[in-house]
Amino acid sequence: MDVTPFLDLRPAPYAVLDRLATHRDRPRLSADPVGKVATIAQFAALSVAVAQPAWALPPAILAATLGVAAVVHYIVRFARSERYG
Repeated sequence: MDVTPFLDLRPAPYAVLDRLATHRDRPRLSADPVGKVATIAQFAALSVAVAQPAWALPPAILAATLGVAAVVHYIVRFARSERYG
């Protein structure tokens, strides 16, 4: 990792603006409801696994299914975006 950009002391506004300028061409990724539901299901499955390990398989399968659905949704959304589609 090249640390030379961090060696110069710059006032905060300039440092922020320089950082934004270097990441302008990156896609803006943000969470959708599908991803939020998948995350909640994962936490619920983890809670069940800690509290009652014998009951953990169905919530884990549900969380995994929702996680895969979220990944597919994000891939499709990224492929259809104006900049990269």
